[in-house]
Amino acid sequence: MLKMFLLMFLGLHTAVMWSQVSVRVTDSPEREFQEETVYTKAIPYENDARYQTDLIQKTKETEIRLKAQQKTTFVFSVVLFFFLLLLLSYIFLEQYKQKKRTLLTEMQLKNLWAETERQNRIQQQHIQMLGELYKNINSRLNFIAVSLDKLHFSTQSKHTAASEKISEINSFTQNAISQFRDTIWAMRNLI
Repeated sequence: MLKMFLLMFLGLHTAVMWSQVSVRVTDSPEREFQEETVYTKAIPYENDARYQTDLIQKTKETEIRLKAQQKTTFVFSVVLFFFLLLLLSYIFLEQYKQKKRTLLTEMQLKNLWAETERQNRIQQQHIQMLGELYKNINSRLNFIAVSLDKLHFSTQSKHTAASEKISEINSFTQNAISQFRDTIWAMRNLI
């Protein structure tokens, strides 16, 4: 934006300077012609033919200067027009590039947001699956442990070898339940 304002200021400054120069250049021949005509009116007309040829020659020179000044003004106007056109093109191009960068950034942010949302949904699904797995397996292991406890108490007095085996299986089941809880807790912390 700073470049844009600097270029606009420079262009306007140049335009003002050229317009002042062209005004000075175009006013000058008319003043010279008026001064010469006032001066020549005061001189007696001794040689009228010479005066006429000088006057015609000066008029032609003035017309040539005016045409040259008009061409210079026209060229300056054309150059100024193309400069302003170039400046406007540059401004629009920079605005387009800025808009394109903004849209690209917005699109990247939207993609990042969508990826984050997808990761969150996957994480929620993992947590839900872990919860269901914990409920399912924990309830089955608890059922086995309770059944083994009942079996242990019912066979405790009759079969000591079977009762000891049931007790071992029961403790193994209790150990499996606690390890399963620890595993589920560790998996939830990893997610």
